[in-house]
Amino acid sequence: MKIGIKRKLEKNGRLVIPIEYREFYHFEDDKEVEIIATPEGVLIRNPNYKMVKAKN
Repeated sequence: MKIGIKRKLEKNGRLVIPIEYREFYHFEDDKEVEIIATPEGVLIRNPNYKMVKAKN
């Protein structure tokens, strides 16, 4: 997966999330995403995504 992809906002303010991110974080069509303002910028996340630590 690429890190640091740049995208332009569309004229009406929409932003397209690249397919690599949608697949990796399991964003599904017509499902909700969570948008959070942080000191570093904007965080867009799947509220149902759970990352687990792999066992060694």
